[in-house]
Amino acid sequence: MPGQGIVNSINLEDGEERFERVGAAHPGLRRGGWWWAASTRTSSRHGGDLPAQARIAERSHALLTGKYGLPERDLIFDPLVFRVGTGDANYIGSAVETIEGVRAIKARFPRAKTILGISNGSFGLPTAGREVLNAVFLYECTKAGLDYAIVNSERLERYASIPEEERRLAEDLIYWRGTDPVAAFAAHFRGRTRAAKDDGVRLPLDERLARYIVEGSKDGLLDDLALKLKEQTALDIVNGPLMKGMEEAAASSTTTS
Repeated sequence: MPGQGIVNSINLEDGEERFERVGAAHPGLRRGGWWWAASTRTSSRHGGDLPAQARIAERSHALLTGKYGLPERDLIFDPLVFRVGTGDANYIGSAVETIEGVRAIKARFPRAKTILGISNGSFGLPTAGREVLNAVFLYECTKAGLDYAIVNSERLERYASIPEEERRLAEDLIYWRGTDPVAAFAAHFRGRTRAAKDDGVRLPLDERLARYIVEGSKDGLLDDLALKLKEQTALDIVNGPLMKGMEEAAASSTTTS
């Protein structure tokens, strides 16, 4: 609902103490109208017990809905994102654990929501590579059922526009495929900058219209539609270049899932 507040980042790191302290300090929060964002962090030297997101969510859910009487629809679980580019053996497989944590929580508590700080996973990697990894990781998490994501939308690459080789490098890092996916990923992007996204103006008009759909971009769309309307009717445009873009976007999603 518009204006609904969030009680952010409660967890079981100190047992039930924080749950009780927040609820006691703000008894009105239990009467509804607030989201409760609970992280699945536990007390360990790595900041989280990677295989345990669903188990921690289960405990938090039992307390919040059972003891404190909150409806499941007001809960948001954060399975947490760990740095996948450090090469630290402790974090190998952490991206997959996050994805599967989202999937397990959504299966167990379908009325609750999930949220992730997507860019946390790409810290330490080349800037251009971070944008790609964030986009691919977001795509994989969304397929697992992620509801909300904290991202910088201005710096996030559009998944459908990422070259196949770069998607593969990002997927290898996320799913830890190959001998050293961190080194392969970093080597590819080291020293690179992302290409400016104005090359679409040099494409033919129909291709530009299709690209707006594939990339989810609106920059220049209205001007190009006005040009195309001088040649075709609105229905012909929808059934022509715009439909081509939708087909391309659908094919890209299918072949990479």
